[in-house]
Amino acid sequence: MTQPKEIIRSKRKTIALVVNNQAELIVKAPFEASDAVIYETISRKQRWIDEKQHIVKTFFEKYPDSVFEVGESHMYLGNLYMLDYADVESVVIDGNRLILPLKEKNEAKHILIGWYHAQATDVVFKRVQYYADLIGATYYSINLSDAKARWGSCGAKQTININWRAVMCPLFVIDYIAIHELSHIQYKNHSREFWKRVETVMPDYREAQEWLNQNSRLVNIY
Repeated sequence: MTQPKEIIRSKRKTIALVVNNQAELIVKAPFEASDAVIYETISRKQRWIDEKQHIVKTFFEKYPDSVFEVGESHMYLGNLYMLDYADVESVVIDGNRLILPLKEKNEAKHILIGWYHAQATDVVFKRVQYYADLIGATYYSINLSDAKARWGSCGAKQTININWRAVMCPLFVIDYIAIHELSHIQYKNHSREFWKRVETVMPDYREAQEWLNQNSRLVNIY
């Protein structure tokens, strides 16, 4: 069983497990939570912990030196895929492999980014529209951004901008980004009313925030 690097107690009501960018387990727990309860939670979530530590060790630490060789890890919708090449005409997902055209290997980075953009245009835009209809938000347009410091923004003219890298995130995180920016159409700052709106639509939005905090390097890759 993974031993936590740190246990942080506070007035929170639930136990949260966080794997940081050093692949260390951090536990956030209520003051009244006993060690037995904390370690039972760790044991129950061991598979999840292993998966998150794998992401850090094989992706976030490895990516800065990526040369797009076979076996490298790349993320899509929160899942890791191993890069491979074959005689295909376009990017293909097959099991745990992300397959790029062998004949265009020298353009692998360009091909992969283009594929991510196409997927984001489909997946992310649909999620924004779904939640816009759900909460009755009217926006002028949706655009993909290449921001290096944020996942999304809402412009003064009600233009929704979503970082194309959001398509690497799990769907529930994409939903949070969409809800967050759509809520800014009515609430321009992060007021109490703003967060009430977000929570009304997505009661567990803090889990998405935790995921983004753990995987913040995603916004700066490619």
